[in-house]
Amino acid sequence: MNAPRAFLALLVAGALLSGGTARAQGTAEPPEASPPPPVVSPTTEPRAPVGPRLDLHGFFDINVSARRIRSTGVDSTEFQSTLGQFDLYMLSRLSERISFLGELVIEGESATGTRLDLERAHLRYSLADWLQLTAGRTHSPISLWNVVYHHGALLEPTTGRPAAVEFEDEGGLLPLHAVGVEFAGHVPVGTLQLQYTASMSNGRGPTPDEVQTSSDRNRDKALGATFGVQFEQPFNIVLGTAFHHDRLPASDDGRPEFDQDIWGAHLSSRTNGLDLIAESFVVRDRDRATGASYRQRAWYAVVSSGGGRWHPYLAADRMTVNDRDAYFAPSLRTLQRATAGLRLDVSEANVVKLEYRNALRDGFRSHELILQTAFTF
Repeated sequence: MNAPRAFLALLVAGALLSGGTARAQGTAEPPEASPPPPVVSPTTEPRAPVGPRLDLHGFFDINVSARRIRSTGVDSTEFQSTLGQFDLYMLSRLSERISFLGELVIEGESATGTRLDLERAHLRYSLADWLQLTAGRTHSPISLWNVVYHHGALLEPTTGRPAAVEFEDEGGLLPLHAVGVEFAGHVPVGTLQLQYTASMSNGRGPTPDEVQTSSDRNRDKALGATFGVQFEQPFNIVLGTAFHHDRLPASDDGRPEFDQDIWGAHLSSRTNGLDLIAESFVVRDRDRATGASYRQRAWYAVVSSGGGRWHPYLAADRMTVNDRDAYFAPSLRTLQRATAGLRLDVSEANVVKLEYRNALRDGFRSHELILQTAFTF
């Protein structure tokens, strides 16, 4: 038995022995599980409280796609079936105010191989509504999409993430994982709710896809902050902004240290008939050796029908990469894309999406049709 299968078997066995139950999950994470109260009768002594219980949830998706790529002198067609992320989501309440969350993903690495990634593993102290302390590996709050949908295609309105908020190892622009500490909370003010996060973590690695988990290659920490305002009347609207600063370590091939600053803004709204989420980002890299500065810009917007079982949706996203930026240019490319699709909620645990994408990258125009079934178990 290979390592991923053996690890998966141990997780499932542990969940069964600890009384974990699988539940369907909506657009928010599953509620934290509380252990049942001890049984007390007049003729028996009170029993000790039940210990921590692990709740295990899973997400998976299967995709069939056809794509045509066209450019001057180039016209190719692809047709393929792909397996999405096999996502295992674990939650345990250690006490009334302390909880643990873990998330493991098994996904394809090549045509025949797979890899096991620890996406999240953190301990949270919920001291009050206005103060929660989280320590470990988290999803960075720099993006609203990142903290609303996490992993699991079932939760997302489209078949995949917009280009700007793809994960680091999928060609994304932003540092969407962080290893460190995070403070967060919300405070009601009249009919509004103010929300904030502040974080300090290991910075990005020498390349955009590297998340520094066990060490940091320089002494400078990444600092982040977000602030949002939620309006509940007459519509549920959230407006917010985010900032992130990091010093990128020098690379082995001679690239000097960079200072990286990221500014973000987000908007989301939910009504009985329409859902909207949109974000915009500016990433500035400054070469500490020469003083040269480079900017990357990205944005996306997704709007979908919010009522009934059928949900038509439209999306657009764009990412512009400065080809002189030595940190991004070798791996990231400018992209603009338009998307239209239809989502069917077959049940609370299963959705089917049919999606068309029209994209332009590096002068190559592509047309893609995707059929996806996504579910939780």
